[in-house]
Amino acid sequence: MDNNSLVGHSDTYKRWILDPLVFIDTMIIDYYNKATGNDFKITTQQKGGIEAVRQLVTAKLKRYNKAVLSPSEEEIASKFGVSIMAGKGVGKDALASWMILWFITCFPNCKIPCTSVSADQLNKVLWSEISKWLQYSPIKEFLTLENQKLYFNQVEESLKGKSWFAFPKTANPKASIEEQVETLAGVHEDYVMIVVDEASGIPNAVFDPLEGTLTGPCNFVFMIFNPTRSKGYAIDTHGKDSAYWIPIRWNAEESERGDKDVINRIRDKYGIDSNPYRIRVLGLPPFVDEQTYFPIDWIMDAVDREIT
Repeated sequence: MDNNSLVGHSDTYKRWILDPLVFIDTMIIDYYNKATGNDFKITTQQKGGIEAVRQLVTAKLKRYNKAVLSPSEEEIASKFGVSIMAGKGVGKDALASWMILWFITCFPNCKIPCTSVSADQLNKVLWSEISKWLQYSPIKEFLTLENQKLYFNQVEESLKGKSWFAFPKTANPKASIEEQVETLAGVHEDYVMIVVDEASGIPNAVFDPLEGTLTGPCNFVFMIFNPTRSKGYAIDTHGKDSAYWIPIRWNAEESERGDKDVINRIRDKYGIDSNPYRIRVLGLPPFVDEQTYFPIDWIMDAVDREIT
């Protein structure tokens, strides 16, 4: 791969922009399999998530370039983003890492803020996934991965890490409303992808600036979460606010990557009508009984809360 393959002049590069699946397959998965001897395959559910992002980005770019859009493309171009609500162990964070590597490679001077409820989720899970897939890919020559930043390094020295980068930023549920609002505020660029990991645990105040932030020609949110709560902004993207999103649900029973032994164990222990089965397997929010003394939302808040 030479430098010209990353400056937007080659046919291959142009295809990557409009076809993230080809980019992920040929530039990430193929090299990973060759280096490790594995036969890793993108699941059907992950392909569905990639296709949703492709449709969204393609529609937004066509609208920006004043191309003629079909009615369905017009509707898609107006969406805030893609929201994936899923069971456990189905490859959410792997997909998020692939989308980050695709976006930072294909869209010049882009910004990719990545937020979650805890530093552990960002550093030990999402950033770890990025490292796992990047280490064998030839695009690593053009990217520098640090603990607090992933940036495109083929720019002037003074601009490295400042004009074309992804970065983690924790959305602390214990912070003041003002601090929560600042988490996603002030990110402006033509190409912005906001990645929200474990979104169901993030306070509503963090999401408040979104509508005012997504003003560029190709700005959108990529949201993934296990629905541990029954209400909140993330849950609403699959409910009352679903018209503004592309909502997708992944049932672990239907995933090629879902661990059948784990699924059976949860079913046998709790039952298929239980909240643990709904949340961890079906990718559905918990039922909330008004007679319950400690609602599951309270319990999950306590689990996610970082103790200083």
